[in-house]
Amino acid sequence: SVIAVDSGTGAVISSFSAGKDTVSHIVFSPDGTLFGVSIESYDDESYEIAVYDTETQKCICTIGGFINNITGFAFTPDGKSVYGIDHSGTFLMYDISAGSRKKMICIDNAVKKFPPSNQGFWSAAAVSSKGTYTALITSINRIYLSRTDDIVPDYNPIIINTGNGDITDAVFSTDEKELITSYRNGTACVWDTMT
Repeated sequence: SVIAVDSGTGAVISSFSAGKDTVSHIVFSPDGTLFGVSIESYDDESYEIAVYDTETQKCICTIGGFINNITGFAFTPDGKSVYGIDHSGTFLMYDISAGSRKKMICIDNAVKKFPPSNQGFWSAAAVSSKGTYTALITSINRIYLSRTDDIVPDYNPIIINTGNGDITDAVFSTDEKELITSYRNGTACVWDTMT
């Protein structure tokens, strides 16, 4: 189930079922008019992102094509597209208004040229506020930072080996100059995207 709560009072505004076994992530579009949920069904092994209208809670579209658990997704700054990555490295960009997939790449294949060849699993994804940068995070504490337009076809990211423990989440500052990562051990790091 998805439950909407008033952040000021804590009162439940509404709740509804996303219709699958598990909802693992909820992300709002920058203007708050849309939100997405990553949903997983163990019966048919489907992994999707469902995008809803915040006010009506009507499902606008469902984004399929992932082959494993979705570990991170984000709206583009204009709210018209969604980026997502799954546990196995399938990276998708979906145009909500057109109802079609814009990009798809297996990041695992793209990063094999960067040692080590074993990247672990993909644990998070973040898109900067203007859509300039994308950060893809692995379970071996490695950040792949790149310009979003460069992901397809020639992926050549800046690689940051953090060494701080398991990264649980990543977000860009509103001016896109910094990437903030949080860790399972309770710490956080701020990375300069310009250097």
